Amino acid sequence: MTNTAAFSEREGLRQPLPLGLKSRRVHLSAHDQNSITLTTQDTEFTLFRLENGLENISWDASNTDLLHVPDVLALSPQTTLADVPAWGATIAWPGLGETEMVLIDLGSGRYLGFLISQPAGATVVRQMEFRQLFGPTNRPASPSPAIPETN
Repeated sequence: MTNTAAFSEREGLRQPLPLGLKSRRVHLSAHDQNSITLTTQDTEFTLFRLENGLENISWDASNTDLLHVPDVLALSPQTTLADVPAWGATIAWPGLGETEMVLIDLGSGRYLGFLISQPAGATVVRQMEFRQLFGPTNRPASPSPAIPETN
């Protein structure tokens, strides 16, 4: 997972936020079509399937680097918002408190997430990109040791 866009809005004024583009390993597991669990470090969140996909979700991405509705449809194999699978819930995100999270399936192991919090009278929106890693299932959680150089 990587943060790819973020902004804060207070009294109608939007300010971009620094991204801190560190990646974090997140494990997504679908228990059935109705819920997805995200596990990151020692924290686990369960998101629930949104009826009618993104059809009932609206977001104002104007004057931000967030993906707009046409962008999401262009990245998804689906052609209507109702057909774009999405999950959401109110969760307690570490360091942010109560937040709203929406996870959107873009197909091919790619997901887009929005994390919306409201600290101190502001609205903060973070866009996250999730990509599936391919490789052995017993892959270590920490980086592999450096490969020695050969002459």
